[in-house]
Amino acid sequence: MATEKYPEDLKHTISLQPGTINDTSTAEALTLYHNADIIGTTPEQDRSLRWKLDLHLMPLLCFTYALQSIDKNTISYAAVFGLREDLALVAVRTLLGALEAAINPGTMLLFSMYYMRSEQPLRMGIWLGSAGVGYIIAGIASFGIGHIQASLSSWRVLFIIWGSITVAWGVILLFCLPGAPMRAKFLTPDERARVVARVKGNGTGIENKHFKMKQFWEAMMDPKTWLLFLFALMSNSPNGGLSAFQGLIIKGAGFSTLTTTLYQMPSGAVQMVACVLACWGASTIKNSRIPIMILALVPFLAGVLGLHFIPHSDAYARLACLWISFSYTATWTLSMAISMANTAGHTKKITTNAILLIGYCLGNFVGPFFFKSDQEPQYQLGVGMMFTCIAIQVASLLALWGLLWWRNRQRRKERVEGDESRGWEMGLLDATDLENKHFEPRTSCLASCLVFSTPDLTADPLLHGFPPSVELITYALPLTTLSFIQPFVPCQVTIMAVADGQKQSLGKRIWLAVAPDSKKDDDGRDNFNSRSQFVLCAMGGAVGLGNLLRFPSVVFNNYGLQFFIPYLFALFLVGIPILILEITLGQAYRGGCVIAWNNVNHRAKGIGFSMVFNGFSVVGYYVPILAFAMTYFRMSFQSPLPWAGKDTVDFFLNSVVRNVDPVGGEDGGMKSYPGRGIVGETFGWCMMIWALVWMCTFKGVGLTGRVIYVTMALPLLLIAILAVRSLSLPNASDGFRLYVGTWRSESLQGPGVWQDAFGQMFFSIGVGFGYFTSYASYNNKYANAVQDAFIVALSNSAIEIVSALAVMGIVGFLAINPDNTESLSTFSSGFFYYPEALAQMPGSNFFSALFFLTLVLLGLTCVFALTEVLVTMICDSDFGKKFPRWVISTSCVVLGAVTALIYSSEFGFNTLDAVDMWVNDVALFITVWSETYMACTLYRWRDPVDQIGIVSYLVYNAGYVFSLFIGILLGHLVSPAAGAGAGFGVFIACSLISAFVGKTPTVPAPRFWGSNAVLSRFWYAAFYSGQQLRRDLNAVISNGGKNWKIHWVWPICLKYVTGPAVALVFSFAYPKFLNKHANDPPFIYSFVLMHFVILFIVGAFIVPRFFNILIPSERLERGDGKYDVSPQMTLDNAPIVDNGGIEAGQAEMAQHSNGEGSFDGGKGGLRDDTARASPDFVEPRQ
Repeated sequence: MATEKYPEDLKHTISLQPGTINDTSTAEALTLYHNADIIGTTPEQDRSLRWKLDLHLMPLLCFTYALQSIDKNTISYAAVFGLREDLALVAVRTLLGALEAAINPGTMLLFSMYYMRSEQPLRMGIWLGSAGVGYIIAGIASFGIGHIQASLSSWRVLFIIWGSITVAWGVILLFCLPGAPMRAKFLTPDERARVVARVKGNGTGIENKHFKMKQFWEAMMDPKTWLLFLFALMSNSPNGGLSAFQGLIIKGAGFSTLTTTLYQMPSGAVQMVACVLACWGASTIKNSRIPIMILALVPFLAGVLGLHFIPHSDAYARLACLWISFSYTATWTLSMAISMANTAGHTKKITTNAILLIGYCLGNFVGPFFFKSDQEPQYQLGVGMMFTCIAIQVASLLALWGLLWWRNRQRRKERVEGDESRGWEMGLLDATDLENKHFEPRTSCLASCLVFSTPDLTADPLLHGFPPSVELITYALPLTTLSFIQPFVPCQVTIMAVADGQKQSLGKRIWLAVAPDSKKDDDGRDNFNSRSQFVLCAMGGAVGLGNLLRFPSVVFNNYGLQFFIPYLFALFLVGIPILILEITLGQAYRGGCVIAWNNVNHRAKGIGFSMVFNGFSVVGYYVPILAFAMTYFRMSFQSPLPWAGKDTVDFFLNSVVRNVDPVGGEDGGMKSYPGRGIVGETFGWCMMIWALVWMCTFKGVGLTGRVIYVTMALPLLLIAILAVRSLSLPNASDGFRLYVGTWRSESLQGPGVWQDAFGQMFFSIGVGFGYFTSYASYNNKYANAVQDAFIVALSNSAIEIVSALAVMGIVGFLAINPDNTESLSTFSSGFFYYPEALAQMPGSNFFSALFFLTLVLLGLTCVFALTEVLVTMICDSDFGKKFPRWVISTSCVVLGAVTALIYSSEFGFNTLDAVDMWVNDVALFITVWSETYMACTLYRWRDPVDQIGIVSYLVYNAGYVFSLFIGILLGHLVSPAAGAGAGFGVFIACSLISAFVGKTPTVPAPRFWGSNAVLSRFWYAAFYSGQQLRRDLNAVISNGGKNWKIHWVWPICLKYVTGPAVALVFSFAYPKFLNKHANDPPFIYSFVLMHFVILFIVGAFIVPRFFNILIPSERLERGDGKYDVSPQMTLDNAPIVDNGGIEAGQAEMAQHSNGEGSFDGGKGGLRDDTARASPDFVEPRQ
């Protein structure tokens, strides 16, 4: 066997003899590399470490690049505001360029030191995509600055603001941004070792402070370096022109100065989405960077063609082409990823990155010279330059692919036999990609391969980068070439791959790339393929029509900045606490709604069934609403728009809904509905939407997790475009001032704004419908559930706050005044006022199609989530396990399609309105209140009964319920003050009685509450169940203290703030029914139907076995939800026995019982936390 010698210039860096390692960065890295093999890394630890790196590095790097983008593009906005001559700015810009020059190569080095090669493209895309965020922020800021009336010019104010922020951020970055992993203070010593171990396969090294002339000249003589330089030059020449002159191009099309600042924002969104999608594809599909780069040039080419051929008079079409052309940034992103992944050796990496950045700078420098002022706004020379750059980019990419392909062939032939770890050590010893014989360049992965029956080519694979079990045994050719030459190949040709010894067709490979199988957890349950998929799916359930239409309507009805005070109270006191409850239950108990609540208490499973009932009740009418939007979408392609010049209310009712009006109802008589037919178009669109839902969900979370990237990202992009278009309309600023420029403190004194804010939070965030619990059951059981809940809740609020701009601009445009107009609603915003504004604005057809497409895409993600609730419940049951998932999904979709018949009828819209009203005003609130009460009362209820007695326990909890009832009742019948006084009086009296009649606890309450017997009794009655649930959940979701824990305030807020708030808002439903809808059959029917949740909840509480059919037999046998007495003992975080998490402890409780209600604290049993230093102590999971 041949032996491999280390290059001579590596010897001064480190000695390979044990005990003689030098004190250098490389020596530290190699030491950590060997230590990592001793420490070991589990997949959970690796995932946790990757998230920790992302949380500490990515925000710093992304905000830095966004500021750099803003700084560079400030010139464009300054030109719009009147800066047309160079006011001695050349020297300043030169200095700025010199100072900014370290950002790109420095970031690339950091990525190569902290992330594996497979992880770098996506993060590189997110980082570079943050430049698009900079565009958007700069556009909004410039729009606001343009309104400032000051002695300084607007462009001077721009420079002052962004310059000050950049200087301040530089100081922060100096102290917060880490260097090499060996000195990263946010990492523990073990984590530093694991970081080095993770990147050892890169073969690109960690850090070496010696400048090596040999590596410098190798970089200078490497053809790959100059091909990347040529590509960087050609890729960024259009960037230099477009980024600097896009403002003038837009303004030259006839738009005002302020409108121009807004119309530069979508280009940033396109840039951001293109970068992230391209890099996501490159990280998902192995070795696909170069093909994706070529594909990314297609929309850029389409945009350039449009700018060249579309006449100047068609301003909006040219504007769309300008936006599309900014997709070119994706190619520059991946070129840096290719440079990082295919260059090794610290000095060589620095040199290659520097040359790449020289090309970047030269491109940005020469680009503006092709945009001649005398050619404004067509810029024919600039467009021609972009055509030339595209052609050269494709040629350089093909040459680069050929070079890397050839090097892979040669490397395999020259490779020295031996331990693969030698190649990793060579990389850590700062060997270059040409010196390290184990280093293989990452080439492009063409989609197909040929396997000839003869000769045998299996020993000579050309492509690299697939997992060890997947070996492509063929020569790679593009699909188009393959289809052309296949008839002429004399021997048998098969398109296939060998995966674990099994042949897979090309079609199946493509299908698995698009819709991969779900990962399996230790308990055999499907898992999302990544945490981001879970978060996006949860956001998809939360973000819907309520964000784009209902929230702006509520804001309009309570116009003024003061609305956000009760809104934020509702978010943090109602929305987030319930969201934490639903996500943590699903994740910890590894089951859908019924199973999760059965584990809280076997008598609480009716809450889970009610959540399923609520979800499917909503999805039944949600799809017909999307069908109405599809009808408008179809009509958007007619010119002029069919509703132009007509009454939009009349058009919606007679041309879209097409219902027959009810008759009767006068003098208290009952209404009747003569219409009995089906509206064909509505039903047809319903069938199409249900078909799309089936196609996106039938395979489970593996498929849904992929689809969600499109169904979430695209609507957000479209919302941004609509918001920009709305704010650019005449008088849109009036609506903007209503939104955030008005303050009415007097409105905070009445109950209306508080009721609306809390109601909006329920409808918007989506608790009580079950999809958070269902989705969380497919999440990793040790994921950071509390952090995920905050991400979902805050993202939902941020999206709806931004989405409101799209409607408030229309409010100003149409001069709608909240003081003399009826209150807005979801339907009036989406189907009355917005269509009216669309018909009056330029480019009406385009923006109309865009708006209604956005509504449909937003709605689809909600339909996915709501359908998943029912599917998960059935799949988890013994009955459901007899069938494949696709059969159950198909059955649920068919059931949903059948319900569409009701809402597609000629009385369907009234039925839809009725069900929507009462499922949200009745069923939802009953269910959510029951969640807050039973989670904090029934969980492990035997413990407080054992400690204080059944009488004390019942007096307190009965007093809690009765105080709410009597307080709300008197508040409606007498006065709010009387209701509050009576409610608090009853509650205080029952609390005192409970505290004095109970027996003295044998296990004192913790801390302050254990100072005397009365306080201990009160603590057991008032707080025990909620606090114990929190501690038991933390035993799983905290993952040994690595994740966010549920705070002790959470159960208190849940029971004593969230619960009463829900009950109060719920109480307004009954007066509404009696005063307005008591003689309307659909409203009576739905009002009664939604009270079935009371039957489900109370019925399951009294006779829990009625719902046992929905609980798997193994969980029934284990006795889930039935806890023996064990006060203040936490369920141990034991290894997974059957179904993991909390249940592992439950399953073994009986084995550790000594017959007297106490447990020995052994592994798998219950542990007395009072013996520990911390009440939340759990043994860390190994």
